[in-house]
Amino acid sequence: MPQPFATKHHDPAAEQALLAALQQTPALVWGPVGTLAADFFTEGRGATYATLVQAAQAEQPMPALVDALPADDPLATAATIRHHAQARILDDEYQALGRALNRAQQQPAFVAEALAAFEAATARARQVGTPTGDALIATSDLLAGIIEGVRQRYEQRLATGSDIMGIPSGFSRLDHLLNGLEPGLLVLGGQPGMGKTTLANQIAANVAEAGVPVLYVSYENSRENLILKQLCRLAGISETDARRGTADPVALAVVAQRFGQQSGSLYYVEASADLTVEGIGIIGKQIQRRHKAERVLVIVDYLQKMAHTAGYDEMRANVGKIAAQLRDLSRALASPVLALASLNRAGYKDGAKPNIANLKESGDIEYGADVILLMSEGETDGPPLGDGKRITLRIEKNRGGPSGENVRFVFRPAVGDFREETLATLNGHRR
Repeated sequence: MPQPFATKHHDPAAEQALLAALQQTPALVWGPVGTLAADFFTEGRGATYATLVQAAQAEQPMPALVDALPADDPLATAATIRHHAQARILDDEYQALGRALNRAQQQPAFVAEALAAFEAATARARQVGTPTGDALIATSDLLAGIIEGVRQRYEQRLATGSDIMGIPSGFSRLDHLLNGLEPGLLVLGGQPGMGKTTLANQIAANVAEAGVPVLYVSYENSRENLILKQLCRLAGISETDARRGTADPVALAVVAQRFGQQSGSLYYVEASADLTVEGIGIIGKQIQRRHKAERVLVIVDYLQKMAHTAGYDEMRANVGKIAAQLRDLSRALASPVLALASLNRAGYKDGAKPNIANLKESGDIEYGADVILLMSEGETDGPPLGDGKRITLRIEKNRGGPSGENVRFVFRPAVGDFREETLATLNGHRR
């Protein structure tokens, strides 16, 4: 059976010092110190904490309940108390896991049960480690940070010569309208056959080639299939030919060598039913650390498929929960999260264009997403494009810039290639 952790999981002196600091400076209640739970404290000090918080929030005289020196750094001390509370949760579950593993020697089914319980405990521990809400901060205290952010972007533009602050997608008009892929939840919706996966896969390759790491989480395609799509696009070879053995392996080998040099920071993960947003976040952090990168592009293909595992009975509630968690993930990684989504067929028949209401189980997607991009068939009155077809990408929502704008693409399904529609693009596809 696993042995309990060696640490004692509490620090009475730190708890006393934090209580003394709160007693001396009631205003601490409006920051992280005031977001602790009473049960984070031990040996009865939770009741003292609750009394002090209540008095501070009511702006009443603080009772003299603690006789100790105040903590020099209350914020750091509050974090220490959180960490001990996390450790206590994990310690309890760690020992329960040991008992379950002992039972599993006789009944293997206990392993799955133990792992599920331990994952739930891990989630609780992470929640304990994160303040339940933003600290109450006056606007005047935020001004310096906002100006600093503007200054950093100004200096970035001077240094790079580019006014695109987000991660470039590799498509110039899209980047111009969105300011690149900025931190937040971006949703790419479209009917089956519109090329959502193909476009997302191409963006992943563009971003990785530019030196920004990418995590592509797929609920439908294997890693090998997604990589083969990349190679066929680069070689201009039909994926069908590659699968039927009629493609030139030498041509694919040549582009594979080049793609291998460009894709060292591109990671594909085949999602299982038990992969959580938290798990995706852990992988994203590992990638950031491995590449010493400030940002990582996370792509989830696709939202509704992932929502089947969210735990609620109603699909709409699942989608809303996953969308909210993906937005939180973006904040935790300070990076963009691009989630693919399917559309309801109703509402855009007979040539009508899709809108936000057509997002399947749209629920909270409309409100939680920072950017919503919807794909549809492009105009058909232009010149013929041979094996290509026109696709329109409409920016339905854009918190940081213009919405209602269209980005027009030429899509060649046979080789899985998207190009922004330009005169040169059209000329290259005419027959």
